[in-house]
Amino acid sequence: MAWSSEPGFGDVTGRTLRVVRGQYTAGYNQVLLKSEDLRGRGLLFYSLTSGAFRATRRMVVE
Repeated sequence: MAWSSEPGFGDVTGRTLRVVRGQYTAGYNQVLLKSEDLRGRGLLFYSLTSGAFRATRRMVVE
């Protein structure tokens, strides 16, 4: 079964840097990006939205 999900990446000002829309199967999935894909460095945030579920975490990009 595949679910529609939107992993998104943003900076500390709330600006959206990238959204990766797709159909993902239940379980473990990966989204691979290069730092150039995000157009940002330092403290960034990533979030996953799927249906009513949303989780946001922070990461450091060098």
